[in-house]
Amino acid sequence: MLDVSVRIGVLNLMRKLRDEQGISMLYITHDLASARYLADRTAVMFAGELVEEGESLDLLANPAHPYTQLLVSAVPDPARAGSYDPVRRAELRQAVMASTSCAFDGDPNQACSAEEPVRHGVGNPENRHWVRCHLYRPQAGAGGHALATEPTDSKASA
Repeated sequence: MLDVSVRIGVLNLMRKLRDEQGISMLYITHDLASARYLADRTAVMFAGELVEEGESLDLLANPAHPYTQLLVSAVPDPARAGSYDPVRRAELRQAVMASTSCAFDGDPNQACSAEEPVRHGVGNPENRHWVRCHLYRPQAGAGGHALATEPTDSKASA
């Protein structure tokens, strides 16, 4: 892990190369804030499988897979102050760590172990946002995490 000042410098350099030189890059991280800062699109993997992909801002505003929701919920957001549920986070983390297949359905005979989930479109088709999860149900008014706002200053910290 780089210290904060070096990290910001590296992220700004990567973004500058992307913007000015048109360079494409594959950025692998657990840090959704830096991924949002650099990436037009974000893909989320769980247990070695792609489970969700979409335009970065849309995916972060409307996370559809339970693992994506868990990742987004781990990022501090002043708008959600007081909504942190340590018991729920601990339960999800324990399920994820113990899982060899899908950790998000409490049924030991879960559908994910029997068949691959189908790919569902999420929200506006123009965003090309999709999720693979048997538990996915479209929700009205989902999202709103601070990560889902467009960065305005290329020198802003990630």
